[in-house]
Amino acid sequence: MKKFSKLFCVMIMAILLVVPSASVFAAKTTKKTTTTTTTSATYAVSEDEKAVTMHVFYSPTCGHCAALHEFLGELKEDKDYKDKFNIKDYNVSDSLNIELLDEVRDYFKNAGDGVPYYVIGDVDFEGFGESSKAEIKKTIDDMYGSKNYKDVVNAIVKDEVDTLSDDANNVIGMVVLGLCVVIIIVLIICSSKNKYYEEDEEDEEETESKEKEEEKVSEKKSESKTNTSSKKNSKNANSKKKK
Repeated sequence: MKKFSKLFCVMIMAILLVVPSASVFAAKTTKKTTTTTTTSATYAVSEDEKAVTMHVFYSPTCGHCAALHEFLGELKEDKDYKDKFNIKDYNVSDSLNIELLDEVRDYFKNAGDGVPYYVIGDVDFEGFGESSKAEIKKTIDDMYGSKNYKDVVNAIVKDEVDTLSDDANNVIGMVVLGLCVVIIIVLIICSSKNKYYEEDEEDEEETESKEKEEEKVSEKKSESKTNTSSKKNSKNANSKKKK
């Protein structure tokens, strides 16, 4: 029974660990992929791993889009910013990029329909003007190397928007915590059962030992009675002979 209890614990733990992993793997493999056609990066890509990505939706015929790209070109030559960010362009003359733009706007609940529309991490911008320059710089500074940096557009392209939500992260945390609690409870139950079986086995061994001792005592008493009876018979026989 002791061996069976340990085996049962191992099986339960294996099920608890394998099933959630299999579910996550299945969820990942069934995700749809969104294909987008993007223009080649207009500017040099930063080799800094902490660099943030600026996703720019633009039209080749848009004057404000051209002004934005001119400013970004200058920013890429600025020693304080050139390595802090990358630029990814989406030409909205391509229908697939328009679909992505709609998904991004839906995520941010942005009802606008114009360009340039651009996103840095989880902050979106509409249009471009002199005041936009300071906002762009500040956003890049805030997100560069930040642990809270979330690339929303990239997550939408990969269909991983759920991972951006704090609620989703809390749910994952609660699931992991729940699994840990269940495993601990199972281990406690198994440990208690093992102790019970060990105590039961000890009781059985003690009972067997007592029974053996009682048998020995009984045998000794029986031998003693037999010897006593033999001695009495021997005395009686001797007394008869004397008579």
